[in-house]
Amino acid sequence: MIEPNAMVLSTVSSQHLPSSRIVLLKDISEGGLVFFTNYESRKGEDMKDNPHAALLFFWPELQRQIRIEGIIELVNESDSDEYFQSRPKGSRIGALASPKP
Repeated sequence: MIEPNAMVLSTVSSQHLPSSRIVLLKDISEGGLVFFTNYESRKGEDMKDNPHAALLFFWPELQRQIRIEGIIELVNESDSDEYFQSRPKGSRIGALASPKP
């Protein structure tokens, strides 16, 4: 599989509009599945307004998909900062410079 940790994240805005996009699973912990995103992006805003979300892993090579529904909780700030600092410098600059719809 090319990107087995890629998953579709679906959220709903405060105006009840659904939105989906691809994020990468970074960890599995006792607390659940961990991914990172820009808190100021549309998905970040959606998650603040409505923490209910759905995830979908789709693995066509295996002819399988897994759906997960639940409540989003923020990881602690130090984990978030550590992940951001672990990204390549160009990715960090791009993340800070690019507008997030």
